[in-house]
Amino acid sequence: MTSAKKKIAVIGGGISGLTAAYTLSKQDAFDITLFESQDRVGGHAHTYRHNGVNMDTTVISFHEQAYPNFVRLIKELGVYGETQRFKQDLCFHTDKGVEFMMTYKAAGMLAKPMTIFKTVASLKKLSRGVVENVRNSGIDSLNFYEFLQQIRMSEYEITCLVVPMVHMFVGLPPAEIRQMPARFLVEHLYHHKLLHHSSLTAWRGWENGTITYISRLQESIKGRVHTGANVRSIERTAGGKVLVHHKNQPTQEFDAVIVATPPASALRLLKEPTRLEHRILSPWKYSTLRMSIHKDKSVLPSRSIHRGFWNPFIDPRGDRCGASYLVSKLHPRLDKDVVVSWAPIQPIDSSKEIHARDVEIARYTAEALSTHKEMPALNEQRHGIYYCGAHFGYGWHEAGVESGLKVVARLSKDWEGK
Repeated sequence: MTSAKKKIAVIGGGISGLTAAYTLSKQDAFDITLFESQDRVGGHAHTYRHNGVNMDTTVISFHEQAYPNFVRLIKELGVYGETQRFKQDLCFHTDKGVEFMMTYKAAGMLAKPMTIFKTVASLKKLSRGVVENVRNSGIDSLNFYEFLQQIRMSEYEITCLVVPMVHMFVGLPPAEIRQMPARFLVEHLYHHKLLHHSSLTAWRGWENGTITYISRLQESIKGRVHTGANVRSIERTAGGKVLVHHKNQPTQEFDAVIVATPPASALRLLKEPTRLEHRILSPWKYSTLRMSIHKDKSVLPSRSIHRGFWNPFIDPRGDRCGASYLVSKLHPRLDKDVVVSWAPIQPIDSSKEIHARDVEIARYTAEALSTHKEMPALNEQRHGIYYCGAHFGYGWHEAGVESGLKVVARLSKDWEGK
């Protein structure tokens, strides 16, 4: 006699939840239902359509060496062939002009040879410090600023190059970046190939947007996917089941639930969190960043020859930074003057703004990161509720995919033979 399928709910339709739901649904033993609160799945992977052309606004690119699980996933889905290699040059600028440049363009090198030389020298110093210390336990007690001082980065290099570079990926204000644990950012820089000019041409993106693989991933889930879902809370029962309470729908009973939401949201969903869950999830806080799509070129370096794909702007006096990128370098069919700005600190002409929205990002503070080592224990409780998310790692797509795969392996093991 064949045993009934185990009913599994996945709450959260970002890359972690989608990966978990898709991977579990390949096993005949599970019946999958995914709930997503937004009207679309994908989480931070968001494709906006402008004048008939798809463009990405958040998750933009991936490095093959640094994203092995993600690459395997999109190859399995049959969409790897829809990616393209593109060049990520950068121009770090202030209101005084260009401070640092990472470029592959001969014209850019000739226009600013001394700036290029200065950038290469600074990046070599930073790279040497990262490589020499990535396995050095002596940096575990340092914050990022102390580490940068230790490897003899100057205040100018820290303010106008290193901190803005990190800001592009973590989105935090400069003051918070300086206070982040050195260990986390050193490993982050080391594993994500961010410190060499050769890495500028080693990234891939999606000409038709990340919706390419998000749609394929959703379509490939053998189960039900509910967008616009209003999950109010989840509750363990004495009989070993898990109840999913909805705001406007009847309560549903599942054999297990995978929570693939940000930690703060996960904690709010738990009707009776365990002490372990409260201890690990409660330190995580989130900030809101403004993302603007516009045609205001005043946020870019004044000379077009200096403009890169990424263009971090630094306000040293106010200790602030933001970043704008030229989307047409990835989406060539798009208008050449379309710009996406993240956390812009320069005023954007409202008459030139096309679209804007707020994006929540995790704040990788020392308190939050102190939970990393204990986080796998969340999935060893055997209480019917499991967890995954990019916060289990460095916060990038690769971490989200890896976390989704690991939670499936754990859940499958726990339910083997049941």
